[in-house]
Amino acid sequence: MKTRFVVLTACLFVGSAGLSSAAVAQAPTPAERVLGSLLSVGGYAFTQGRAIRALGTPKFFGDSLLYGKPASRGGWLYSGGIELMGASDHFLPFTGGNSADLIGPSFRVTTAQVAGRLQPFAGAGLYYFSVHSDREKFNSNGIVPGISFGVRYPVARFVTLEAAYHINGTIGGLGSDGFALTLNVF
Repeated sequence: MKTRFVVLTACLFVGSAGLSSAAVAQAPTPAERVLGSLLSVGGYAFTQGRAIRALGTPKFFGDSLLYGKPASRGGWLYSGGIELMGASDHFLPFTGGNSADLIGPSFRVTTAQVAGRLQPFAGAGLYYFSVHSDREKFNSNGIVPGISFGVRYPVARFVTLEAAYHINGTIGGLGSDGFALTLNVF
């Protein structure tokens, strides 16, 4: 989670020059999306037995998508970039305790956002997986593949509720598969 906080903070400062009143009135800029990632809050429930024993459940959760502008093909939107995902005992910026973090390149396929309608999505990526368990005195990291699918619901213009299921590779028999529920700003 520390790495996620540092990367998001750096992106926020680098991208903040792009903020203008015209950009805020239209679609969110990359800097606004990074700020939104810091303001988003979520919960995560592991579904794999070893992860539940080693890390506990539920956890605070954050999923930041640092993606470019999506391409549109036949009613579908395709986008990719860097994804930072983490589940921890503590809410950002506080860190420590049991945690599972995934950072790496990923992509997402979704439909266009329409007010009042569910927006299904699916995504995949290749992540650096870092896990820390105070309960079992276990620390490990490695590269794992992962997929996710779920739905987003636009609550307001810049606020969405997202429910997703994540399936990721394992390290030492411990994976981070689970359900996530997140309230996103931007």
